[in-house]
Amino acid sequence: MKAQPSNPINYAMISLCQYILAIFVILLHAQRIFSNDILHFIQKSIFSRMAVPFFMICTSFFIRAKEVSNQGALDSYLKKSLKTYLSLSLLYLPYASFYFVKWHIPLPSLPLAFCTALLYLGMCYHLWYFPALFFGLKLTDIFSKRYRRKTVLLICLLLYIIGAIETYSAYLKTSPLISFYVLYKKYFFTTRNGLFYAPIFIFLGRVAFDYRNKALLTASPFAKLLISFALFLMEGSLIYINQGDDKNFMLALVPFTLFLFNWVSRTHLFQHKNWHQLKLYSVAYFFFHPIFINFAFYMIKDFPLQKWERGLYVSLFALGFTHAIALLYQFIQSQKMTRVVS
Repeated sequence: MKAQPSNPINYAMISLCQYILAIFVILLHAQRIFSNDILHFIQKSIFSRMAVPFFMICTSFFIRAKEVSNQGALDSYLKKSLKTYLSLSLLYLPYASFYFVKWHIPLPSLPLAFCTALLYLGMCYHLWYFPALFFGLKLTDIFSKRYRRKTVLLICLLLYIIGAIETYSAYLKTSPLISFYVLYKKYFFTTRNGLFYAPIFIFLGRVAFDYRNKALLTASPFAKLLISFALFLMEGSLIYINQGDDKNFMLALVPFTLFLFNWVSRTHLFQHKNWHQLKLYSVAYFFFHPIFINFAFYMIKDFPLQKWERGLYVSLFALGFTHAIALLYQFIQSQKMTRVVS
């Protein structure tokens, strides 16, 4: 097992970045907050798409760090997170039920629909993250135990490239790959899952830990971040010109997210700040924001507003009320910690 990296980890900046990206997730689900198409694409398909890969790398990195002293760290994390996921699934069960009725799913098919939601799509549109993360963590762990690191990297990259057919579908209309993608999508809806999407970012989280003191990550971290971000913007421009089914997969997002996490975790900026509460806020924002987004959309559904105005009002409403829930969530967590200490 690798030794603990000697370079200090900037927990404050990681928490700040998680908090900012959680806000971008809320803006993503508010649908549209800019009237200008270019600004809308930059916000939704560039900045908001950074969130999930960054969260996955963070999770993988810290699980890897705990494995130094605890070989069962992954299983412990999965058990704890599964309880959280099941609680959230129960909370959003009425939401899922509403859409099952709206889609006129036959009564005999409802058990299959609920199982599909729980094990794959999520009871709400943001909860797909958990099944994807769980499956990706176990899959990457199996790969890492059986194969050399370079082989695991190639497997994860290949899976991600296959998944990227979703993003590049507009460029692949005449390719035989489209036939495979259309057939796959008919049954599995999206390639944004634990097989195609999650493994590469989980693998990079392990790399971020194991190579923390190697030249790959120690040499010019900010320059590598800027170069990878420039490549990400260039690819974004290519996608903007000819947009596919969705913009979840961008190839440049792979190196960019690694170098973003690497720079954030090792910069001296705000090194001594205590911003743990921002991490708690980001968790609460992610967990509960759909409640207020859907409520806000319902409240203004008859208002004569343009789509971007509607999205702007919804995002502000959701941010305000989700932050109130985040404060309550932080208070509950602090009370739990107080009881543990006492």
